[in-house]
Amino acid sequence: MPTLIRQLALWFAVALAVGVCGGALAGGAAGPPFPRIANVYGLWLDRDTAYVVGQEASLDEIARYDLLLGVNGPWQDPASWPELRRRLDALRARNPNLRALSFVYSAPYTYPEVLNWHSFYVPPPAGAWLRSTDGRRIRGWPGTYMLDLTRREVIEWMAQGAVWAAWSGGLDGVFVDSMMPGFDYWACEIATGEPYAVDLDGDGQEDPPERLNPLWRSAKQDLGRRIRELLGDEPLFMANQAGDDLHGELNGIYLEDYVDAVVAGVWDWEHLLGIYLHWADTPRRPNITVLGCSSGVEPPFDVWDRPEAERGALLARGRGELQRMRFGLTTALMGDGYYSFDMHTRWRGQLWWYPEYDAPLGYPTGPAARHPDGTWRRAFEGGLVVVNPTRWDVQVELAQRAQDVSSRRVGTTFAIPGMDGRIFVPTDEAPRAGDWEEPRPLLTRDGPAGVVTRGDTVVIRWGEGAAARFDGAGNLVGLWASGEDLLTSVRAVMVADERWQDFAAGDFSHDVHPDGTLTFRGRRSDDGQTLEYVQTVAAVGASLVIEYRWRAVTALHLHAFRQFLALPVRAFGGGMARHEGGEAPFPEERAEGANLAGDLRDITLVTRAGARLRVSLPQSGYLLDERHYGGSGYILAFHPVGGDIEAGREWSYRITLTPAGR
Repeated sequence: MPTLIRQLALWFAVALAVGVCGGALAGGAAGPPFPRIANVYGLWLDRDTAYVVGQEASLDEIARYDLLLGVNGPWQDPASWPELRRRLDALRARNPNLRALSFVYSAPYTYPEVLNWHSFYVPPPAGAWLRSTDGRRIRGWPGTYMLDLTRREVIEWMAQGAVWAAWSGGLDGVFVDSMMPGFDYWACEIATGEPYAVDLDGDGQEDPPERLNPLWRSAKQDLGRRIRELLGDEPLFMANQAGDDLHGELNGIYLEDYVDAVVAGVWDWEHLLGIYLHWADTPRRPNITVLGCSSGVEPPFDVWDRPEAERGALLARGRGELQRMRFGLTTALMGDGYYSFDMHTRWRGQLWWYPEYDAPLGYPTGPAARHPDGTWRRAFEGGLVVVNPTRWDVQVELAQRAQDVSSRRVGTTFAIPGMDGRIFVPTDEAPRAGDWEEPRPLLTRDGPAGVVTRGDTVVIRWGEGAAARFDGAGNLVGLWASGEDLLTSVRAVMVADERWQDFAAGDFSHDVHPDGTLTFRGRRSDDGQTLEYVQTVAAVGASLVIEYRWRAVTALHLHAFRQFLALPVRAFGGGMARHEGGEAPFPEERAEGANLAGDLRDITLVTRAGARLRVSLPQSGYLLDERHYGGSGYILAFHPVGGDIEAGREWSYRITLTPAGR
């Protein structure tokens, strides 16, 4: 520790001498106008040029962004900091609202040969690495090793490094990655997939999650508070996915790929909105919360070793995910944060720029609000932003003529697909068609009984105003009945280990038969393990019957195979589940315990407003408040199989859903 203090004192002396302590917190209290766009992890700012994930970039391109998360370059020596400041000043001359943060490290792991800002400072302390029961270091993100955050000297080393980085050469502050509370199981051997067993005390015994999680949560709290203590109040401090216990210490967080969780049906959109608005209102100003969305195109870990043509094809696919980009952007515009859209967590920082980013919105005239059709809307000085977080297409009627920034269509009536959004700016131009046609047919929840398809998506309507929507893989992604969205997802999740990485879906197709029955086919696979399935869906009287038939193509080892139905809090909070054993209330706030009811086969789910949905399961199931495990609502689930399964084994089951009115 004395060495740390001496080096830190030396650094402050050098910094004061060259006059580079602290960045210019550019922009007024209102912050930049909207949309506010961030670039994440991509910038290498050299003395003569700049690069973004390997692509040479002009200062004009970089200056379009209002926030740069991760400014790297050859700036370890304080003598180089005046030049860094000149480069940053050149960017701020182009965009006075621009803020730039250093990316120091990820909290749970780092490189064995420390890079960038730490290089000039001090290497990790002895004994910093997390080890397995066999004594070997546990690997993290490719090229890194996991850190033992129970060691106070590791926390102090990280905090001192953050201070070093935050005050370097005119930067505005510091960003620390992977600060989510709890142990980072997701990162351990993430690229290798090799088994590991954490051994903190070297006794050769594995330490269980119930010991590791509170220790890591406490360590990240201590790290965040120590960084703020050393930084003082003025420099910006931002983290990735931090816990709420650091809400008062941070200027905001990076909500990395939180939009993806909504697109995948894991989270309800309004759950995401609540988290986003909470973090966009930290007590420390300015707030620099970033809502992140990826393209959903997953590159391999060794993408830089692949041929240039292959990388180019991946980038083109990612850049072309326009609906996903619009959905994330319009969601971000419901609050006062920044937005980022890029390839994937394995390959961030692209210089993708879209016409929507240049929309002249200015500043909001009020908060976002929910519309009766399920959309959310927010008015700005320069236009109106509408996001459709439902799974259903919606027709939007505007009071005055406007141009859709995305399609350039001019009119007063616009169709917005489910999980999409639009920016409308007022215009006096005559009505005109856009650059692309609006989606047809409309996949609305209201309409005549029968089946409607568009691309891979299928809607089936039956009974008294009931409708279900299925994606291309056969997952039910919306059930509408009695004037409410009753289910947000019905699907199977299968994972090979405790990291809960769901098997990927592929090779899927569907058929619509003359009698209105649907058949979905596909495969689910992960790391050499494969299942195939055939799923049928049929409206039978007032019920919707979903039958699954599975076959193990290869031998399987399943940590879990869970079939579940996701129930949104908006509908069921304050409602009731009635079953043979009695009743179980749906708590509006997170329940004290996760388990709400068990031994369930025939259940009637009652919403707060009194709508009923009867669910018949093929085996005993249970009802959980999934908010205890990072989810956004309640789930009704059962486990058809698990453990070791021989190749060729088959199993099947049926779920019956019967909306029953009010």
